Amino acid sequence: MRIFSFLIKIEVRPRLFHITFLSCLFLLVNNSFSQKIIAGPIQGETTDSSVTFWILVKNVTDLSIIDNNSMVKFNKVLIREDSIVNKYYKNLRAFKYKINFSRHGSSYLHYAIMLNNEQFFNYNFTVIPDNNSFLFGSCAYIGKGFSKGYRPWNMTKIYKTMAMETAGHMIWMGDNIYLTLNHDLKNKFSIYRRYLGVRKDKDLNSFLSANIPHYSTWDDHDFGPNNTDGSFKNSTITTNAFLNFWPNPNPVNDKGIYYSFKKGAAEFFMTDSRTFRNNNGSSLLGLKQLDWLKNELLNSTATFKFIIISNQVINQVKGHESYYDFPNERNALFNFIKEEKIPGILFLSGDRHHSEVQVEDLNYPYPIYDITCSALSSPRPKFRGWGPEGDLKERMPGSFITKHNYGKCIIQGENEDKRLLFKYYNYRMKELFTFSIHMKELGY
Repeated sequence: MRIFSFLIKIEVRPRLFHITFLSCLFLLVNNSFSQKIIAGPIQGETTDSSVTFWILVKNVTDLSIIDNNSMVKFNKVLIREDSIVNKYYKNLRAFKYKINFSRHGSSYLHYAIMLNNEQFFNYNFTVIPDNNSFLFGSCAYIGKGFSKGYRPWNMTKIYKTMAMETAGHMIWMGDNIYLTLNHDLKNKFSIYRRYLGVRKDKDLNSFLSANIPHYSTWDDHDFGPNNTDGSFKNSTITTNAFLNFWPNPNPVNDKGIYYSFKKGAAEFFMTDSRTFRNNNGSSLLGLKQLDWLKNELLNSTATFKFIIISNQVINQVKGHESYYDFPNERNALFNFIKEEKIPGILFLSGDRHHSEVQVEDLNYPYPIYDITCSALSSPRPKFRGWGPEGDLKERMPGSFITKHNYGKCIIQGENEDKRLLFKYYNYRMKELFTFSIHMKELGY
């Protein structure tokens, strides 16, 4: 509810004061119950001919999309409502809407969101995407309600900074929301309450609603309890919540959330490291997803192939989740990359509440990079006594970062001279670390 302040002029005539006060009170009450956009619109899957958004609104019975150029409703708009939000929260409604368009020589798509048949919000979407840069990060703890008391510190200024960035898209690599075991994970209502509370955060919403596509995968705290595997009993509920709140491309299978998308010279493989995970060490991705990933890598024509796995893939330090905890599956993937001589593969990971770059060269066709970026706003290692785990031989010197940070990758060069420029920034947009990788270092 918005807070309004009024300057009321008190005069001797009591009737005038009475009318003025009632008028102000009416305006306050009327505004508090008027329709409004609470969160979003969040731009998600974006192609050359369509774009998908997610939006949360209040006191709305009808939502429609109007073409600002012709002032008529778009003919090709698919609007889907989140029935769970509508069921449990009478004054809130969440929608996904997909707009199909053609460029017609224009650089922008101009549209308006209509709430209860009144023009409410104008939005300009760039039709010519920036395929040469992207942001990435993980571990986005935001305290709201019960969780505010559980961990009272918040560091959300980083999202306002990220909202000012110029980039083609953002990759959320897991722990995008923290569902606590004995509170948020009790039932469907409490899970959705947590999602809605986080989405209402003003700093986060300033970034989510910026004109940039967002793509996400998850980790344990989005899926269930800490370090959980696919046996979590309420995983169907958390899966539905994740799919409903993020406007991602449709997942490959009806079980799991994994998918891929391509942007210019890069292709991104967003894996699911929870649904098929077995903590006995037998599987992280599972056979079906692993086969899908192998096939996608084999057929990809992208210069750079980013595999997003929420856990690190090179770190062998005991006591922290790593792909090394699943030796048979890890060897199957890495041997496949070696035998097929697939160039251009890099891993992006999160989870650790610190950032670092690790490089492994174990007789592969080329060195394997694991680029970790964490944490966006979650508690940092210094609060928990975590150290840099010694001088790991795989860690790139200078890359260990314990401050809140986000990553940015810029694709530079043309033809056979492409390179990746990586930068890490803090919440003031101060550069913390930078390095580059030429395509020739990745097997070309």
